[in-house]
Amino acid sequence: MLIKKKLASLLFVSFLFIGCGPGPVEYEETTDAFVGRLVQNGEPITFSGEAVLNLIHHGTSDRFGVPLKSDGSFVIGWMPTGKYSAELKMRRPSSESGSRTARDSYDVPGGLLIEKDKNEYEIELGEKWEP
Repeated sequence: MLIKKKLASLLFVSFLFIGCGPGPVEYEETTDAFVGRLVQNGEPITFSGEAVLNLIHHGTSDRFGVPLKSDGSFVIGWMPTGKYSAELKMRRPSSESGSRTARDSYDVPGGLLIEKDKNEYEIELGEKWEP
């Protein structure tokens, strides 16, 4: 009986998380995976602190936050296909104090096009981006 209660609780919690936000069935077309890295002039970038690539889907205005590793790479699951605006958001330690943070944002020129049968991407930040 205890196992049934734990299983029921686990299923309920899973249902809550699955129900949060849009899922793949809510879009006309999705890709199975979204993997890649940010580059500048074709070269990999690195940064310190936390960073997220915010994507805004042009067809639905839905927003997706893609967490980035310090080497500019990312790996997430499915994504809706289509055109996106992209903004890099970074939070890194301030030079004044280790406890404070500086927030930077940068609009990725040209945005991004996610295609059905393409899973790997290099996202070019352009020459105006400064590490």
